[in-house]
Parts: sequence; structure tokens; C-alpha cells
Amino acid sequence: MSDNISAESKELYEKAEEFIENSQFPEALECLNKVLEINPNYAEALSKLGYVHTKLKYKKMSKDQVFNITKNALVMNPNSPITWNCMGIVHYNKKEYDKAIEHYKKALEINPKFKWALNNMGLIYYDKKDYNKALEYFKKALEIDPRLKQALYNMALIYNDKKDYNKAIEYFKKALEIDPNYKPSWHSMGVSYYINHLYDKAIECFEKIIDIDPNYEKSWINIGIMCSKRREYDLAREYYKKALEIDPDSKMAWWWMADSYYWQVEFDKAIECYEKILKKYPNDKNVWNKKGRLHKSKKEYDKEIECYIKALEIEPKDEDAWFYTGSTYFRKEEYDKAIECYEKVLEINPNVESAKENIWSAYRNKELNSTEFQLHEEQLIKIKELEKRLRFSEINKLIEAFQFSNAIKKLNELIAEGPFWEDIIFHANSWEDPFWDEILNIANKKLEFCKKAVLKKKFIYLSTKIEQTKISEILKSKRFQNLLSSRTIIDEMIANKEIYASLLKWKKIIIFNRQKNIDEINKLIETYKKWANEQLIQESII
Repeated sequence: MSDNISAESKELYEKAEEFIENSQFPEALECLNKVLEINPNYAEALSKLGYVHTKLKYKKMSKDQVFNITKNALVMNPNSPITWNCMGIVHYNKKEYDKAIEHYKKALEINPKFKWALNNMGLIYYDKKDYNKALEYFKKALEIDPRLKQALYNMALIYNDKKDYNKAIEYFKKALEIDPNYKPSWHSMGVSYYINHLYDKAIECFEKIIDIDPNYEKSWINIGIMCSKRREYDLAREYYKKALEIDPDSKMAWWWMADSYYWQVEFDKAIECYEKILKKYPNDKNVWNKKGRLHKSKKEYDKEIECYIKALEIEPKDEDAWFYTGSTYFRKEEYDKAIECYEKVLEINPNVESAKENIWSAYRNKELNSTEFQLHEEQLIKIKELEKRLRFSEINKLIEAFQFSNAIKKLNELIAEGPFWEDIIFHANSWEDPFWDEILNIANKKLEFCKKAVLKKKFIYLSTKIEQTKISEILKSKRFQNLLSSRTIIDEMIANKEIYASLLKWKKIIIFNRQKNIDEINKLIETYKKWANEQLIQESII
């Protein structure tokens, strides 16, 4: 502690620390300013002043000013763990973790039991996602002060991140046992309940915060979000309005207000909410993108594009804005512009499959013949790649739905399509007929495989219902025509003990051991139930 400090200053300083402990930062600021009026060289008070301004989000003092006064405090008293710790916090807030660690370690050299430096070291490793190291420091801090609610809270955050929500809630509650009015614990516990869709419990947590501090804007918004999740949009807006009474420029309140109007198809009111945000935060690209999407819903495509252009002026590498712009041009049938936008998306992120597919669709929709549009070799390769991806996304859906005939028909239709396809598929040197032969071959093989699976399923079903049957009865269905020998399939199933049966080949009859097949399936069901119960137990533990 700094020397030559008056009793009045010490008393005010201790009062400021109490306010800080209870997150009453405006009151702490007032006390610290009074301390420094009496003792301008009170280094610890100057350090804490900088810390309080960080908690007030630099509304009354800039980041540079906070850095300077905290540094001056350290120069005034380099023998105080408080001044080193506060300087560490400044570096931590700037994400200069190595420098922050140096300062926290210096504080611990001066006082090895300085719990705040230990807690803050834990926070750095938490940010780095080195959870084991972080827990180590939080536990050390708790060894010094078992009632350090901040360390308990930070441990809860780790378990939250690890999706061990039960343990996280346990530690949030431990922090609340020490301080029932500790808002961060109520808030984060509410978020944990929200993640697990326990909306009523989440609301209870946020309402508790409002009881403690009616001006805690986030809780009003969070309860509104819970109401929106239950589709109680009118009620949700009442909570957002409460938040706006506290802070008329609250970005999150206006954002969620817009969201509630969107779900009730009141697009004009939603747009008004986004415009409220943009008056205060004109450089928020996400809001411009959201506003653009609303204009899309109203089919105001020119206004939609204007919004995306604004977003791209703010962030030229905004993948979403380029994609949305491309989609709007696509709807306007301005395919060249759409292709340019999708290609921009792929420059930023080459793995956006939908952009690749949309480029293919844009080329296809242009419906130009070879005399009007000359494809370069690179473009041919690109279209080939994109078309293949589209084939897998559309035709595989038909195959998975057992619509095999439609899948093969779809492939043949693509081959048989007009001049555009003829130019690309048959006349381009880099793309020959064997490509399609290969596709049809694969599709037919998959068709055979799936037919075989269906036939096996039918055999297993019959094996528990009847004693024997003629093979010809099973194969009446057209879907089994041209299938490889059904006898071979039966032989495989008997050999692999998929069914218990015998095949009288000369009579073309299959005889089932019905009871043994039933017992085997019952055993399988019991095994599955046991596994399912174990899974449920595991899920409840998480």
C-alpha cells in the first residue's frame, strides 16, 4: 500500500473496493475520484480507477487514457501487487496475454498469496482454452480464499464450455451461496438453462437479476428471447421495450425486437428496428445484411442489393453479403453478376458448396449456345465439378428414397437436354461420354445393392411369420426383376446366420426355423434396449 495516505482516503478506498466487489462501478468511480482529490499520488487508487473505467466500457475515459493512468500508478508504486495486477488487466483486455502474464507473475512475486493475480492468470488460460491450466489457477485462488465467488464462477464457465452443464450449474450455485446477489452467476446459469431448452428455469434466473437490479438491461432482453422461443412475440416485445427504457440505443433490444416482428411477418416494422440500430451503429455489417434479407422477403430486390453493398463497403470479404448479393442477382435473372458474386464467395472460402452449385445453375439458366458463349478449358473443368456436386445432392435424394427409376431417368434427361448440354457434354474435349457411362454404372450398382437389401429384409420378416414358402412367391414384385440369383442371396444369409433356414433347391422352397429366428430377433431387441438405456443415462449425466 502507498505510504503517507490519510485515514479518510483509506476509508474511501475500502468503500470503493466494496462497490467494485458488488459490481457497483459508478459508485466506485465516485469514491476513487474523491480519494485522488485528497491524495493524487495514491497509486493503488489510481490503478483501481483505471480498472473501473474498463468495467464502465470506457464511456468516461478512453482506452489510451486508462493505459496511461494505470502505467503511471505502477511507476508511482512498483512494490504493490495491486498496481502490477491492474496493469496486467489492461494488457489482458488488449489480448496481450504474454504481457499480462508477466505482470500477474510480478504481482505474485511480491505477494504469492495475491488471489486476484491467480484468478486473472486462470482467465488467460481460459481464453486460450487451456482448461486444465485455468482450473489449476482458479483452485489455487480458492485455496487462499475459499469464498472467492469469482473463481467459482470462472470454474463454472469452464464446465459450461465443456458442455458439462450439470457441473457448471453446481458451481454457479456455489458462487451464489457466497453472494446470492452475484449477477454474473445468475446470468450465466440462465444461459445454461437456455442452452438446454429449460426456458422456465432460465426466466427464473433472469427475473432474479431484475429483482436485484431493475436496470440490468440484458435480463429484460433475455426474458424477451425466452418468450420469442415460445412464440409469445407480443409479450417478448414488452420486455424489449423495458430494456429500451433503460438504454434507448440498445443494439440487442432493437435486434430482437426486429426478430419478433419478422416471425409475425411484419417486415416493415422489423426494418424500422434495424434502421434504429443503423442510426447509432452505421458500420454494423450484420445489421445491413439482416435488413437486406427483409427487403428480399418484400421482393424489394434493388433495396436488398443496396444493403449488401453497404455491408461490403464495411467488410469487403463478407462471405454472406457476397452470397446474398449473388442470390438476388440470380432472382433478377442477371446471371453474369450472380456468377461474379458467387466467385467472390469462393475466393474467400473455396469450400462453400452452395456457391459452386449456384454458379452451375446460373450458367445453365443462361441457355446460351456454343456460338454465343465460348467456354474456356478452366470453365469446363469448373462446370464438370459443379455438375457432379449437383448430381450427388439431387439424384442421391431420389436413390435414398428408393426412387431408382427416377434417379436413372434424371441422369438420362440431363444427357438428352438441348444444345447447351450437347455443347458441354459431347463436344468438349475435356468431358467425354464415358463420364456419363460411369455415372449410370454407379447408379445401377447402387440400385442392385438396395434391391438386395430390400429382399433380405423381406426374407427376415417372413422367417418369423411362416414355416416355409416358394421362392417364386417372394419374387413376384417387379422391383426384384433382373436381380442376381435369389438363391445366392439365401445361401449368403443362411451361411452368415442372418436367418435360420434351409433351402430345398430342387423344390425351390425355403424352410424357416421360425422359433429360432424369433428368439434371435428378441435377443437383438433386448440388446438394443439395453444400449438405448445406457445412452439415456449418459445423456442425463451430461
